[in-house]
Amino acid sequence: MTIDYGAIGARIQHFRILKGISQESLAEAASISRVQISNLERGESGTTLETFVAILKTLKVSSDDILNGILTTDHSSQYAVSMDTLNGCSKEESEFLLALLQNTKQLLSKYQLSK
Repeated sequence: MTIDYGAIGARIQHFRILKGISQESLAEAASISRVQISNLERGESGTTLETFVAILKTLKVSSDDILNGILTTDHSSQYAVSMDTLNGCSKEESEFLLALLQNTKQLLSKYQLSK
């Protein structure tokens, strides 16, 4: 079995941004450096169980949200690119882009342009 650290990191980043938490704040709560959070979110490293639990508590998500999540390996690369794009945005920009994405998805469904 291979662990997809990229997908796990993308999920952590997704929930961090969704909740308006900076990498610095998450790192402080998990007692690790911001660089370690950045590496984790990019899938370049794993983490200890203690740190993982601290991240879950800070983000107020379950391990299922991170380990099972909504991602499939087919969408991991698109998801990672989306998260990279959102990473440089302010909270207001992120909220605007997420609302835009949700509205676009609704339109795609309405006009049967998606699966």
